Amino acid sequence: MMAPEVCSMYRTGSLGRMLFWVASLGLHKTCLCSSVVSTTDATDDLDQSVDMSTAEWGRTPLHEAAEFGHLEMLRGMLAEANESSVTLVSAPDELGWTPLHWAALHGEEEMASELLRAQAAVDAQEYEFGCQPLQWAARRGHLRLLRLLLDAGASAEYADRQQRTAAAWAKLTGHAAAAALLEASEDSEETSEPHMYSRAERDTDEVEDAMTEADQAYGMTALHVAAASGRYSDVAKWLGASEPTALSSQMSAQDMWGRTPLVTAIQTRKSPPKAALKLLHTELCVTTDHDGRGPLHWAVLAGDLRLFKELRLLNQSQAPPDRFGRTLVHYAAANGHGNILSELLADAADVDVDAKDRSQQTPLHLASARGHAHLVQQLLDRNASWNVSDLLLRRPLHYAAMFGHLDVIKLLMNAGADYFAEDLDGETVERFMRRTPFLH
Repeated sequence: MMAPEVCSMYRTGSLGRMLFWVASLGLHKTCLCSSVVSTTDATDDLDQSVDMSTAEWGRTPLHEAAEFGHLEMLRGMLAEANESSVTLVSAPDELGWTPLHWAALHGEEEMASELLRAQAAVDAQEYEFGCQPLQWAARRGHLRLLRLLLDAGASAEYADRQQRTAAAWAKLTGHAAAAALLEASEDSEETSEPHMYSRAERDTDEVEDAMTEADQAYGMTALHVAAASGRYSDVAKWLGASEPTALSSQMSAQDMWGRTPLVTAIQTRKSPPKAALKLLHTELCVTTDHDGRGPLHWAVLAGDLRLFKELRLLNQSQAPPDRFGRTLVHYAAANGHGNILSELLADAADVDVDAKDRSQQTPLHLASARGHAHLVQQLLDRNASWNVSDLLLRRPLHYAAMFGHLDVIKLLMNAGADYFAEDLDGETVERFMRRTPFLH
């Protein structure tokens, strides 16, 4: 199981594995009524889509819009929602995740604002860890979103099933300013004083000291904790004080999620990645985490071209698929990292652009679903198949139509994609497009 703080850098841990299948299978029967026969019924269908939940995973179109960052689509659904369906703004899926959880995880401030205006519950708890949206925002260090949630009434004192508050998670993941902000909020809750956001700028020594508890609770070493800070000085200081004989074992040590210090440093997503580079140049450790992802996977997920190139110089240019069957090309395509995708496609003549993950999706499926038109073009230029189907018999064009990515739709149709192909539910691209009120 991987660290929860990196869930949005695609998915993590047992929860991450579940969310992976939500992303790939949760779109099955997306509750957008299949009886649409004309575009004049679009408004009625939108109301029906808001009132219904998916056949699998209990997801609604609001979940889909929030997860994939479709702000205008979400606004449209909220505007069309009637009084009886507005309660679905806080409806949990089968994992307990609400649309606000997704907005918090990805740092989508505008989306979170729309949901909060529609009275989304700030205290909703997902089922596995018992985390509220505030804790997921804290794990990623989204300061503005943290302030928004606190202003909306989120409690900084709430602790999840692991007895972790949002501040504790911020410390663990190296977000000192977020931790200080949340601790200031905890203090103001105790004294009934207004939130003092300026305290987020205070000296972070006490925050760093508190992070040292991580090695006991999560199997992290002192080097893990230093790496989590993302600061070159912390890592350099620790390495300089280490015995040479102990260095190798420390570099390859894994925490409870299987992360080495190098992977932990990459996941902080600091720019420039000085701490990660310092570790990388000290001793290369290619140990994979519990989901089969090593430093190269995480460099691609983070979109860090500099780290990616450094790993290639150290003869780490390729990596096997992870336990989900996803390759480096999958992750570059899914996350919109065109510069890294270009490197992968240009320098690896034997790269399989049609590699399938466990849900039988190719990189083109993922790029199409997320609307990355420039990456779709890159893949098509390398003769990626636009006709391949996943487990739901959906082709890349189905996903582009489902989320209203008009530029991607045009690219795929110009390449020859079948507009009338049916998926497992008998749905066609034409039907998906009729029910997509916002094409962008």
